[in-house]
Amino acid sequence: MEIPTFTSRCPNIRSISLHRKRGHSEDDETVNDFLHRVLSPLKCIERLDLSHWQRVDDLHCLHPLALSTLILYDVPDLYRALDNIVQITTLK
Repeated sequence: MEIPTFTSRCPNIRSISLHRKRGHSEDDETVNDFLHRVLSPLKCIERLDLSHWQRVDDLHCLHPLALSTLILYDVPDLYRALDNIVQITTLK
């Protein structure tokens, strides 16, 4: 039985901060899979804060979202995601 994602209970959230202070082990799901699972129920999401993440992969999972604000403070491997971030046309 799969445990429901916490965001499925509150689909109208417009802003969310997912600060991550620990490393991402190889046994965990990928960053894109995790973000897709958490963010897909949020149809109105406009602001996303991923500060302090150690890994963000390429963030291709953010393309379906209409984000106006994306905060990536102190993310060491941000360069991996730049190509996809610049393609998010809704960012202000």
